[in-house]
Amino acid sequence: MKLKQITLKGFMRFKDSFEIAFPQNQVTLIAGENGAGKTSILDAICICLYGKTFRTSGRATSGYLGIYDLVNHDLTKAIIRLEFENHGHNYVVTREITKHDTDGEIFEDGESKATGRRVYDYVRSRAIGLDWEGFRKSTIVLQGEMSALTDLDPGPRKKAFTQLFGLDRYFVFEQLAKKKADNKASDINATEEANKILQADIEQIPQLKKELRGLRKTVAALERKKEQLGKKLKSRRTDMDAYETGHNDYIKQSEKLKGTEQQISDAKKAVKKNQDELDRLLSIQRQFGTLDKLYKEYSSLEKKISELNPTKVKYDNLSSQIIKLETILNGKEETLSKIVDKVRETKSYISKLRKQIPSASELAKAKGELKKMEERRKEIERKGEQSQRTSPTNCRINKRVEDKKRRSEGQG
Repeated sequence: MKLKQITLKGFMRFKDSFEIAFPQNQVTLIAGENGAGKTSILDAICICLYGKTFRTSGRATSGYLGIYDLVNHDLTKAIIRLEFENHGHNYVVTREITKHDTDGEIFEDGESKATGRRVYDYVRSRAIGLDWEGFRKSTIVLQGEMSALTDLDPGPRKKAFTQLFGLDRYFVFEQLAKKKADNKASDINATEEANKILQADIEQIPQLKKELRGLRKTVAALERKKEQLGKKLKSRRTDMDAYETGHNDYIKQSEKLKGTEQQISDAKKAVKKNQDELDRLLSIQRQFGTLDKLYKEYSSLEKKISELNPTKVKYDNLSSQIIKLETILNGKEETLSKIVDKVRETKSYISKLRKQIPSASELAKAKGELKKMEERRKEIERKGEQSQRTSPTNCRINKRVEDKKRRSEGQG
């Protein structure tokens, strides 16, 4: 474990933010008067990693402090940040302590790995690899412990060193190593016993070699006999191969004959098919002149049709306009028919009115009577002026005269 940096704020005597950087590959000496806070730095490291320190490892009745008593009395919380390197990884542990609670978080190579009380477990299992007792005994030697060791006899001193540095685990490792060495020795003894058993078999090897040489001679004789039989077999096989060759040639020729017959049959079918195709082509050739003429006529008609397309478009447009005009004309004809009917009615009415108009002779006669009545009226008026009252007869006459006069003016 290599410390890199520690930052304290509000922890015991360190009210303001306080930072210590530990140079790499060097020894860092922290010196100061009693009560200056040297031990507080060690306490902060232990509290940050394990949540306990020497000052909190006991009961309050015995004078030990609680973790919450480590907060500066003028503040409400303490902050610790510890950065260190171990096993090739960089770790940062942060812890915040209040009057009633504590919380922390650990980062490994910039990645958060645990928070809260799980930080202690991660420190024990991964970041440091030691529990609190192992860390305390192997890493920290308190003031007074070394001076006490110098006054002890060799036996108690060894025991004290064992307790101080946690060497008892190495005794366990020694016992395990001794047990494994004993097991290896036992394996070696078993191997030697097996070698003794194998030695008897090794002594029998010359006899076995002699028997092997005899077997080799027997095998050589059998090989020679096998060679003789192989020559006879080769001769018989040559004869059999000749027979088989002739038989195979016969089979091949038979198959070739069948193939030839099949080819002849296929050729006849192909000839017939080609003849039919030839007849069809000759028929088409005879019809070609007519077809060529019809094709030329068709091409000429297509050309004329393409030339007439603009005329067709104009014709379609004119047809559309004629249909519209016919629709308008039908509407006009209906309106004209209604007007003609109305004119007829008007003429009939005028005819009736003309029948009611008096003739010229009647008008002349009426004018003569009117003139006579006018003269009579004047005469009566002259007489009336002489009389103070007018008789009822004269009133009626005057009325008739006025009516005739109005009627005459209206007819004129």
